[in-house]
Amino acid sequence: MAVKSLTATPARTGLTGDDLHRYFDALARAVDRAVPTVPRTDSPRALLARERLRAAVWIHQVYRNPLSSAVFEGSTGRVAREARCAQSAALARRLAGLTSPASAPPMAVRAIAATAALWAVTEDAVTRCPRPPREQVVTDAWGVMQASLSPGRATSPLPFIRATGAW
Repeated sequence: MAVKSLTATPARTGLTGDDLHRYFDALARAVDRAVPTVPRTDSPRALLARERLRAAVWIHQVYRNPLSSAVFEGSTGRVAREARCAQSAALARRLAGLTSPASAPPMAVRAIAATAALWAVTEDAVTRCPRPPREQVVTDAWGVMQASLSPGRATSPLPFIRATGAW
């Protein structure tokens, strides 16, 4: 089993901070062009469908870019963290006001979890050889994202049931 490096440096990847800024800016612009943000008048179901489309476009763009392996291999740097935080904040703004159970965490926290899932699943896919099919990555990432964004709703045919006395 190969172990991924968590601290890729510009010397190892050949990428500078400016390269990373350009990469993440181009990625965000491509997603915004493909799935523009519209006024929040849609139903919660339509909003989540649009977010699934945004995640799919994001993953497709990452797969197309030849720099993605190098970027995600060293994605623990400041620039990557800033890009991920901006993506989480934008997701929280787009989904603000969705109703959820009273016990659910605030939308900002759920957006952070969903974005982290998207990045982790994508990182695993683009740094693997051979890469899994894009659509499988989209399905996997969206499954975890949906569970984060819509707590309390069953997202699979077999909902999690806690055994009595498990705690």
